Amino acid sequence: MLFVVTLLISTEFNANEGESEAIDYAIILGAGLRGTIPSETLRTRLDTGLEFARRHPNVPIILSGGKGSGELITEAEAMANYLTERGLNKERLILETQSTTTRENIVFSKQLMNKSARDPLHVLIVTSDYHLFRAKKLAAEPGYQIYGQASESRIGLRINYTIRECFAVIQTFVLSKLK
Repeated sequence: MLFVVTLLISTEFNANEGESEAIDYAIILGAGLRGTIPSETLRTRLDTGLEFARRHPNVPIILSGGKGSGELITEAEAMANYLTERGLNKERLILETQSTTTRENIVFSKQLMNKSARDPLHVLIVTSDYHLFRAKKLAAEPGYQIYGQASESRIGLRINYTIRECFAVIQTFVLSKLK
């Protein structure tokens, strides 16, 4: 229980950064489709990313998500459709279509960035409030300054997924070190 509370608090403190920083890239992490339609979770991430993109018109946006079970197109393609339907110029979008996990979202998205732009690259990760802590920790490495922008989840979803994230954090950062 203490771990859940700690994760919730850390999520709140790390939720919305990077607004005053010069961001080089923003990554919006995928979150599932219903056929070709973004899930509720993905729509909230996209709406948060769209708000950021409108305030920062020169920042390239990486849409990160491959094709999961039951999905007819990649999450990145569905995300691009959603954002362009809402007026975002598709020239700004970079599609990462191979990832199926959060770790892959980060690794494959970084491969699409121009590292010669600046060191460290300032990267904003847009994801759900409950997911931001783990996503930022996975992205943290030399050469990257990581910021986060959290989309707000409905309370029912947030409680459910925060509990799931606790197990994912343990698996990602504790159990993987024991192997």
